[in-house]
Amino acid sequence: IDTTGRSSLVARSLGVHRHQLDVLCGVSAVFESDWPGRTLLVGAAPYGWWYVAPVPPNRTMACLVTDVDVIRTIRALEPRVWSTLASHTSLIGSAVSSGSVANLKVHPCETSTLEYFGGQAWLAAGDAASIFDPLSSAGVHKALASGREAAAAAIGWLDDIASAVNEYGERRRQEFDWYLRRRCAQYSIEQR
Repeated sequence: IDTTGRSSLVARSLGVHRHQLDVLCGVSAVFESDWPGRTLLVGAAPYGWWYVAPVPPNRTMACLVTDVDVIRTIRALEPRVWSTLASHTSLIGSAVSSGSVANLKVHPCETSTLEYFGGQAWLAAGDAASIFDPLSSAGVHKALASGREAAAAAIGWLDDIASAVNEYGERRRQEFDWYLRRRCAQYSIEQR
């Protein structure tokens, strides 16, 4: 069972291709300050979206998420520019006002999926199978559910149930199609 995350090492070693649907990327910084309310906050901006989240014990992480070409165009990899963008974003700006940005981290977070999710003696689960946009907040649930289902499919395959791998793959395909519909609905909420 391939659980190697976005690298999909097992699937790639078997020649399975990953289809990438976008070029979404995050640029984040962590601050030595406590985020009030200790909850995740998401805010839209004309060039993408931001989220701020508490990081135990008393730190805050802020992240700009947008397409790679937009990151380059607005120069969001430059700490001073990143801080200025964040500080001009309603609701998010207060999270970064108390800290200076020294180190930015880049996080690929593109939507992608394997061309198929299993074959002779192998299955892909979690991010090794497909990657959802972080706005979906579905990553942990998807990883646990697909891991459980991959284990059941592997047992079925070992018990000579010929359809076990195909049925598992069909469930992953349906899950990814459902996610794409939900992603479209979520992004269409912002009408600017």
